[in-house]
Amino acid sequence: MKRIFVIIIIVCFSFFICGCSYKYKFGDFEFIGDRLDAYTGTDTEVIIPHAYVNGSKIIEVKYIDKKAFTGNSIIKSVLLPETLEKLEKEQFKDCHSLEYVYMFDGPISIPESAFENCYNLISIRASSNVTAIKDKAFKNCASLSSVILPNTMVSIGAEAFSNCISLSSLNLNNELKEIKEHAFANCVSLENVSLTENVQTIGDYAFSGCVNLKNIEFNSKSFTLGDYAFSNCFSLEKLNLSNCTKVSALCFLGMDNLKEISLENNNTLQYRDGIIYDRSSLSLIYCPPWATNEKVIIGADIINIDSYAFYNNQYIREIVIKAPYILLAKRGIKILKYAFYNCPNLSSVSSNYSIGLIEEYAFYNCPSLQSVIVHESVTMNDNSFFGSLNVEVTKGLPN
Repeated sequence: MKRIFVIIIIVCFSFFICGCSYKYKFGDFEFIGDRLDAYTGTDTEVIIPHAYVNGSKIIEVKYIDKKAFTGNSIIKSVLLPETLEKLEKEQFKDCHSLEYVYMFDGPISIPESAFENCYNLISIRASSNVTAIKDKAFKNCASLSSVILPNTMVSIGAEAFSNCISLSSLNLNNELKEIKEHAFANCVSLENVSLTENVQTIGDYAFSGCVNLKNIEFNSKSFTLGDYAFSNCFSLEKLNLSNCTKVSALCFLGMDNLKEISLENNNTLQYRDGIIYDRSSLSLIYCPPWATNEKVIIGADIINIDSYAFYNNQYIREIVIKAPYILLAKRGIKILKYAFYNCPNLSSVSSNYSIGLIEEYAFYNCPSLQSVIVHESVTMNDNSFFGSLNVEVTKGLPN
């Protein structure tokens, strides 16, 4: 019996010394070592202590357990301690009443879904050393109107601010290099964006559905635009892509009021006769809907007509492809998916029997199309001319 008693004393003493193997209650907070494990209070304004006293020890709070606040429907504001080293994924997810978050020096990133579905979150001031906002961090924060990002910010994750329908202004810092896919998708109140000089990558759908975006400034020396990056940005009227090194027609889908694209001094992309070409890939990228060319002559330096290149063009009637035999070799010109999607007045595509590939739906819904001249070994299928009736395909060899 005495031996058992001694063992119990030793175990309890060990727990006391390490201070991290059992829960310790401090006010409305429960801690396990340096981790806040639970919040049991009912206050709407919460100040998380930076430390607590456990016996003779002062223990700094460095972590917050994922479940400590997730789904809390009471709290309206939270002040995070400066001793905090890390936030967990979904840290405050579904805290529907949360309005304000204050962060001081602490976590170097705001993790995935940290504040997702905090519908009433109005404002957040990130700590001065945060370098990344991870995927979905503020997704569906419908009341979030402003975000102040520190100068240390390098990356904004996928869907980080998607569906933040009240977000009207962005202060992006000079160190920011990457805006990932869907980062600001459907931010319908956003009107002006100025991208700083170090931004290199703007991901797929990054600003898609920002229907009131009227102005975007690109200050970077070199950047790439992902597919659908500005799709359905109905209010954008002009884009300066002078320093853009990669873009596709998909970037512009739904930009119904776009009237001007500038490519001045661009060494990769070229604007010629109202059409954008990529010199590096020898591709015709995009013919804007406002281009009124009824006849388009595609020169000797082009071997690819990209997807959606002539999407919804109401003017074009004739395509003439002039490609040199040396480039054609055995494969010829490639016309990719949906290249001429919904060109209602296009009637003929002529070439020196140089078209070697027509992908499916390349001429989708071109009801006036009657004649296409291709290489005798062309690759195409029944869907290449889907929705285009009475098309006569003539095959042969280049002269």
